[in-house]
Amino acid sequence: MSEATPDIVVVRERIAAADLATLVERFFGDMVKYVVDVHREVGAIGGELHADAEQVLLEDGSRQEDLWGANYYPGRGPEHGNRGRRNPGTDPRAELPTARARRGSAVTQHSALTPDRWRRFSRPQRILMIANEMNRAARLMGPEDLVSRELAYERVLRLVDLTVAVAERRSSRRELLRWRDLVAELYLDERPQPENHRTALRVLLQQTPDSAAQIAALAL
Repeated sequence: MSEATPDIVVVRERIAAADLATLVERFFGDMVKYVVDVHREVGAIGGELHADAEQVLLEDGSRQEDLWGANYYPGRGPEHGNRGRRNPGTDPRAELPTARARRGSAVTQHSALTPDRWRRFSRPQRILMIANEMNRAARLMGPEDLVSRELAYERVLRLVDLTVAVAERRSSRRELLRWRDLVAELYLDERPQPENHRTALRVLLQQTPDSAAQIAALAL
């Protein structure tokens, strides 16, 4: 895959391993987002947001109700049904310095996503997209998941920062900044904190009526 290759690739057959690796590194380093059309059996891989790949498939002829999105983690598979995703004998603490050195000291997740682009989404949509990243992080609570959990929290923090930057109301910014402190504590703690994570996710979803409707579905 060359640099001229689109950031989102429509896949009708198995994607080459080298191409998949390129998409992983291009965006997040540890995973790639994808959306599949379960009716047409076609997928779109890549992009900063699932909404990006979704739009590509809609333009390709898919119907909204047939689309399903997830994240793919190389070496572990999709995020769904991945109880056995961990590699025995791998020490995440040994991987952490390498991962941090590769990313540098600044948070780089969603770094290409601009405030102007993020502003196009409504506030409930922004909150729900942050919540989606939090829900995915909830699946990374094993001690072996340290690196992936840290990257997931980086994605959450970046989306929160964007939401604060485009917030129209001071009260909304204040609420999000307080909530950001909760996630920052989870991010800095190398130990998994599933109960604190669930509490933080519930508090986030309470910020809009649309997102609050998801609390029962997630059993929070």
